[in-house]
Amino acid sequence: MSQRHGIDSEAPSDSLCDTCCEMHMIHSKFSLDPEDERSSLLEIGARGGWTNRKLEYLDDIYRRRDQCSLCWLIFHATHTSDEDCAIRYDGLTKDGQRIQCRVDWFSDGKVLPQDEYSAYTCRLKAHDDEETFPGAYIMLMCGDVPEECAEPCFLGRKIPRHHVSLDMVRNWLHVCREHHGETCEPRSARQPHRSITPSRLRLVDLQENRLVTFEPLGDVGYATLSYVWGRTPVTRLEKDLLERFSSPGGLDPDTSSLPNTIRDAMLLVRSLEIRYLWVDSLCIIQDDREDWAYMAPLMDRIYGNGIVNICAAAGDDAHNGLPGTQLTRRDAVQPFVSVSGMTLLVAKEVESLIQDSKWSTRAWTFQERLLSRRSLIFTADRVFFQCHQATWSEEVHSESDLSSHTVDNEFSPLSPLRYVKKHPIALFVDYVRLYSNRKLTVEGDCLAAFAGLSSVLCPPLRAHLLYGLPSSYFDIALLWEINQAGEYRDLHHFPSWSWCGWKGAVIWRFSLVHGPKKYDDLCKWLANHTWVVWYIYLDPGAGLVAGAISPSEEVDVAMPGLRLVWQDSASNMPYGRSPRPGNDGQPTYPTSTELHNGWLYFWTYTAFFQLSMRSKSTPESSPKLEPGLHRFGIVDDKGNPCGMIVLPTSWSSRIGDTLEFAAISEAEFFGLFEVDDWWNDIYCEDQKSYGLIYHALLIVWDDDHRSARRAGLAKIHKKAFDTGSFEPKQKWREIVLA
Repeated sequence: MSQRHGIDSEAPSDSLCDTCCEMHMIHSKFSLDPEDERSSLLEIGARGGWTNRKLEYLDDIYRRRDQCSLCWLIFHATHTSDEDCAIRYDGLTKDGQRIQCRVDWFSDGKVLPQDEYSAYTCRLKAHDDEETFPGAYIMLMCGDVPEECAEPCFLGRKIPRHHVSLDMVRNWLHVCREHHGETCEPRSARQPHRSITPSRLRLVDLQENRLVTFEPLGDVGYATLSYVWGRTPVTRLEKDLLERFSSPGGLDPDTSSLPNTIRDAMLLVRSLEIRYLWVDSLCIIQDDREDWAYMAPLMDRIYGNGIVNICAAAGDDAHNGLPGTQLTRRDAVQPFVSVSGMTLLVAKEVESLIQDSKWSTRAWTFQERLLSRRSLIFTADRVFFQCHQATWSEEVHSESDLSSHTVDNEFSPLSPLRYVKKHPIALFVDYVRLYSNRKLTVEGDCLAAFAGLSSVLCPPLRAHLLYGLPSSYFDIALLWEINQAGEYRDLHHFPSWSWCGWKGAVIWRFSLVHGPKKYDDLCKWLANHTWVVWYIYLDPGAGLVAGAISPSEEVDVAMPGLRLVWQDSASNMPYGRSPRPGNDGQPTYPTSTELHNGWLYFWTYTAFFQLSMRSKSTPESSPKLEPGLHRFGIVDDKGNPCGMIVLPTSWSSRIGDTLEFAAISEAEFFGLFEVDDWWNDIYCEDQKSYGLIYHALLIVWDDDHRSARRAGLAKIHKKAFDTGSFEPKQKWREIVLA
């Protein structure tokens, strides 16, 4: 007997096509016994019953969805009714291309530490190699389980269609607050020796419906809201409204003038028995520059000390509301089918549901989520709970008093924070990569919207951030490259040498900072393969852009002046510099009289080469570049290939021009995708020896040759750098990077 789900069609009941029959969908594949040796992670991967496979093309699967229960479920796992859905109703892409569907088994559900190497359940993930659509999981649905049950079963469950279960949300908060300990404590409790909480904070009082100001904050409990303002006007605090909003009843959630998202958040937080709420538009005086300047650097403290952060990840503006709450209904349809006596459902990860949301594209919301110790994430038809120890979903029974691990945890951006002390530079690289792809309404907020993360990153890095780069790892941090065609930001405020000077995504295209052994390798690299002495000019009186320098006891910027990026002394220099052969006795102190905020001053060897369009890399051997980028070859004065660089395609107009490159450190060997057709070239005698290749900045001087801008990062053979330069040949030169 078929069931009506109100999605697209009736789900075929217990009927499988020949292809899906071959998958042998039985109960024991989804629900495991951790005491059984067959539930070990290695055993699951080795046994034939859990075989990963390429299934079929989606258009074939879609055609069978009215006859096959599993094909029907895969249809709903891969297709949505959204206009932006990458897949048409016939299973083809918007441009008519076919999509090969894969199904892979994932072990899921471990109670730690006793089940570290075994699992309670398995999920079947439907996805494609090209990531055309977000992956989704097919799971076994469990019976009725009390929401407060201490033992998780890690299986799917039914959810309310129109309103979120507040009892479930309260239980999530209770379990985390009572059982997660230090991991999810407020930062003020973890670092009592520091002044962590703001000395002055406005909050919305949800009992008296008005603004109140705390000086100091003390141990007041409050929630925060992370949302998108959008283009439509929102009610906001301005100087002439402060008195009105501070009067009893001045901010009532029943007031229709407030945006729906803020009204929903006020009612939700009140129902969670939290008295106060922080909302940026209502708690910062929007037409008072001094108030904004005071509050902007406190985002880490504001979000880090809140009880829970309400994340409005649905809709494009503040008027969308929080789907599933008191004032905003949702339509949460849950696809499930009957197969071989089981009920199977589709469950999606929070990351896949929010990755294309407006909320996930905005720069400010990035740190708001990461800095919060707990978040409730509202999508169009689901709600999730996320903290530093767990990710819980309405439709998966995984919350527990016990420490546990699920597949959802692995993809949480909060998970790496637990390992920040072991791999701080890897975390820095990942966070800049994720953040740099986000959008800003005001480009001048680029560093301010990232500044809160400095409190997380700087202590383990033993550094302060200078225009977004850690001082102690400065040489490695400079090795960023563009990963998206774009343009420079205002170089008067944002330097070209930092990622913040570029509008668009950036990455670090090397493996040195990742992996358990890489941290020690990185320390050795900094000590033995760098030589540049970096100076920067800082003058706060001349108007440093917000967030240009993270708060630090080591950096006193009260007095303007030229200073070392990292003080070279035995007490605080964790690594060192390895003098390059031949540069002993060469000058390193700047002589330039052009002193401007954020400019970088240094001496090194520069040489001159030309770009080449030629490349024999195949799509299989070369990673894809984003549209608008090209991997150029670099040739010496005799036309021999000697390096490579990724630049916007517009640089093809500079083919044949002689360009200047500044060597800044010794590089690891070329990757396979970087070598192209040079394997038998005169410069490629030993690809795997450290020190035969340079990282070199492509620099372009202004018309007066007073300052240069960084245009890209190249890898060039050292031998070519020393002997193959065009005129005026290789030489130790002073560089000023704006």
